[in-house]
Amino acid sequence: VVVTEAVASLIVKSLALSSLRGIPFPVQLAARILPVAVNTVANVTLVYALHRAFANRANPRPARVEAVSAAPDNMSYGEALAFIHSVDWRGTVFGLERVEAVLKELGNPEKTLKFVHVAGTNGKGSTAAMLAAILQSAGYRTGLYISPYINRFNERIQIDGEPISDADLARLATRVRSIAKEMADPPTEFETVTALGLKYFAEQGCDIVVLEV
Repeated sequence: VVVTEAVASLIVKSLALSSLRGIPFPVQLAARILPVAVNTVANVTLVYALHRAFANRANPRPARVEAVSAAPDNMSYGEALAFIHSVDWRGTVFGLERVEAVLKELGNPEKTLKFVHVAGTNGKGSTAAMLAAILQSAGYRTGLYISPYINRFNERIQIDGEPISDADLARLATRVRSIAKEMADPPTEFETVTALGLKYFAEQGCDIVVLEV
């Protein structure tokens, strides 16, 4: 914008007006400096405002990933799945105390996120998937939490259609396991996966999470 205004509006147009009106070029140039400067500032401001308004939707921001040092005691992917599935929910007392305790130790990631909760009997997964696709198409970085899965367990936790990686699943499962070990009443399988997923969505900077409940 600045180059265009300086070359076209100030110099070229001043030359043209000077020739047409018979006014010396320096005089015509001096007369146009102030209006061209004002117009330049206005145009730059407008372009900047439009860029700020639409850039995030046109180019979704990259993921925010927490810096995590390599932990030699991290479980493997297979060990992580074995840990998750080893939790027996039978005999568990209803309540939110367990998952709240785990989330607190994880830094309460749920408090940094926005959600669409999908509840019901049949069709929750399909509804959640469609909502996530709509939000993703609208330019939002969208998390999707569903159960069960079709091909791989990782499909239960997705961002913009991409399932959580084996490495991230193992890393976060290791962290949740270390918290669960210190609890007299450890979290259920669903609570474990939910806490793990919420932490992942927060780490990756999701704008919104479609959460099957």
